[in-house]
Amino acid sequence: MDINCINVKVMASGTITRKLDMPRQKISPGDKLLLVFQTLLDEESPAILTAIADSLNYIQNSEPQSDDFVNLLSDKDYSPQERKRLHIQNVINSFNYRRELLKDTVNVNQVMEILNYDSRQAPLNRLKAHSLIAIKDNQKWWFPLWQFDANTSDGIIDGLSRVLKALDCSNLAKVSWLVNPSPYFEGQTPLEVLKSGEVERVVESAQSVGVVF
Repeated sequence: MDINCINVKVMASGTITRKLDMPRQKISPGDKLLLVFQTLLDEESPAILTAIADSLNYIQNSEPQSDDFVNLLSDKDYSPQERKRLHIQNVINSFNYRRELLKDTVNVNQVMEILNYDSRQAPLNRLKAHSLIAIKDNQKWWFPLWQFDANTSDGIIDGLSRVLKALDCSNLAKVSWLVNPSPYFEGQTPLEVLKSGEVERVVESAQSVGVVF
């Protein structure tokens, strides 16, 4: 049988690599995905499967990293014009999603007012120390309002700093991961689970974010 091999890397408390043998003859994209995931289900530990579930949820809004992987999953050959159209639409979708994440955010001056700081540098120092999260847009930092909590000693939801330090990705990706539902949390967002007090569980999940093909 003519075999096509692909490597799947799962980043979770280290890197685990699996080489999967897949038939080169044409089968449906769904069947190809089933072959990949059946191998993982048969061989991997529950911890790695949890990492895969979290990471697939995390990258659901991300661009494909490799045309080779896209071609492997799809039987369709895209023309240059179709590829350009899909790329443009993907860029538009990415910017629209970014705008959604920037809703309900405040600037540095407003953070100063919320946390009763007398210096603009104070919020930026906390951002640098990963005890606040912000997205840079048009040369300004924008801080999501959901991270502030008047019931805590420092005005920030408990455990957020530990989660931010555990996430190895951009600030935009961190915000995206925190506010999107996760199968690991039974459809709740990591942020919701964090606010409920399950800090260790969210930190553990954050440490395993990231799937690379």
